[in-house]
Amino acid sequence: MKSLISHALRAAPSAPVGWNQAGAALVIGRHNWGIAGAILALGAVVISTAIAGDESATSGRVPVLIEELSAEAQAELNAVATAQIEDLLDPMKNGSWGKVLNAGNYGDGHAEDMAKFYAANATLLPTVSAGLWTAGAMVKGACPAEPEKRIANYFKCKFLPGKPQLLSVDAKHVVLLGSSYIARDGQVFREKDFASYQGLYTFQVDDGKGGRKAVKARFTFVYETPAEEGKRWSPEHTKIVMHHSSAEPEGKKACRGDVNNDGKVNYLDIIEVLSNWQLLCPIP
Repeated sequence: MKSLISHALRAAPSAPVGWNQAGAALVIGRHNWGIAGAILALGAVVISTAIAGDESATSGRVPVLIEELSAEAQAELNAVATAQIEDLLDPMKNGSWGKVLNAGNYGDGHAEDMAKFYAANATLLPTVSAGLWTAGAMVKGACPAEPEKRIANYFKCKFLPGKPQLLSVDAKHVVLLGSSYIARDGQVFREKDFASYQGLYTFQVDDGKGGRKAVKARFTFVYETPAEEGKRWSPEHTKIVMHHSSAEPEGKKACRGDVNNDGKVNYLDIIEVLSNWQLLCPIP
């Protein structure tokens, strides 16, 4: 029988595995697992690479074999995945979201390249643009005042006009969310892996007055990737299914009218407001 997907990159010696006499459960060492229980337990174990024994003996059953990972082996696999996920945003890594953002020319092609990082069912909650932005076709020609809320339109009409550059990514935190499985021809296959990535990033954008300014923001990405060696967590095969970005709160001001935060409320605060009147803030 053809093997299932290989996920045991490095595993501790597996416990004895086989079907019980009734053929209705999986036996791992001295433990007797029902089929549902075996599948639910896959968070702590991985699917083996091979199916042994007579194919007719498992006809009509889900032939899932299990290998148990030691805590050390699981931690090592998690560390590798975490590093790969962090690379997906890193502006120094080829093919990453940050690298493509920084290398573009801020035109229509650049917006389309950024939109390609997002899955067909992706959502984007940007910092300053109202509403929920989803995948879809990009507007042709000049941007209207209120473009259709498509992710490609957000990059073309709202974000890229400020010529953003991703400077740094800090306070990183990755959570491996688990996997999805599909059944095909009596076998169970691991289909996709999922993870979330939270942290802080800093951009440099036009300030609307001929200069540049640094903007700090918080981010959350949720990714999906094929559970297949050579594709898992690679930039070209991993997609963003949810992206949420919000401005990093500033420290508490001395008082409500102190716009420039100098500890006083006077004409300088009025000048600061007037000099930024109707300024668009292209924060991601």
